[in-house]
Amino acid sequence: MKILFKNILILSVILCSILILNFIASKQGNKNIIKILPDNITQNLPVTPLLKTGESIEISKVAPSKLISGEYLWVYFIDGQFKREVKYKNNPIIELLFSPGEDKFGYFVDYDIYDKSIPYDRTTVLYIEDVKTRKPKEVFHGTFRTGGWEWFSNSEILVYEGCGTECEVEFLIDLKTGKKYQLQYGVGYTWSPDKKWVFAYNYSYRTGITVGDKFGNIILRYHPISPESDMVDTPLAVWSLDSNKLALVMKSSNDKNLELSIFDRREKFKKIFQSKVEDEKEFKLEWTFDSKSVRVNDKSYHF
Repeated sequence: MKILFKNILILSVILCSILILNFIASKQGNKNIIKILPDNITQNLPVTPLLKTGESIEISKVAPSKLISGEYLWVYFIDGQFKREVKYKNNPIIELLFSPGEDKFGYFVDYDIYDKSIPYDRTTVLYIEDVKTRKPKEVFHGTFRTGGWEWFSNSEILVYEGCGTECEVEFLIDLKTGKKYQLQYGVGYTWSPDKKWVFAYNYSYRTGITVGDKFGNIILRYHPISPESDMVDTPLAVWSLDSNKLALVMKSSNDKNLELSIFDRREKFKKIFQSKVEDEKEFKLEWTFDSKSVRVNDKSYHF
């Protein structure tokens, strides 16, 4: 560390000396100015022009390939030297996302929450467009509690909405049929790699996890302890790479020891393995590539 600091100090002194000599030489009309960088480097340095803020533009007038997600997820269009905010009927657009097949794209339109003419549950609206037909279709509308969205597949989307303490709702929307499924399992939704199952954490009424499918059907509730116990940390769960098993580390029912539990999807999420684990402040839980064993910190568990 001392050597590094010394080298930095020496380099700083050299650079300052060069700048001072350049200044003196320029004042004296001396053309032999000391160059910090060679000509072949300085001549090839890119010159990035500063973009000016231009007037907003309607999304219907911009090609999908020209749409850019900028800071705070706002959507922009670079028009020459101007950066123009993209809007939908003069309302701001955020969270622009293209489908996996890149044949569709969607975005939220944020309406003024203080406009009394706009219903409370329509201040955030999600539109989907085909890149060719360019006809915006409303697929979801919600309140300011709407937290985000993503493509679940090329024809399905997920929309997230908060609803209070340990209340997080996910809506799965089938773009082909228009059907909407409400998932209310807990918080921290984590999907299996094949996207057929999802678990969420629970901690307010009973501590544990809830497992369900994408249609809102609950498959498993595992809540071994109550919130009145000393358990305050959220449990840790991880899907196996083949999506057939779920590993969970949390306090046991006697509220004294930590346990590793393995649930098997092929047996209707029956618990097929259980073992005590050492109590640690932090946990690293991961599966092997063959989905036949689990590693908790530095110890492996086979079953």
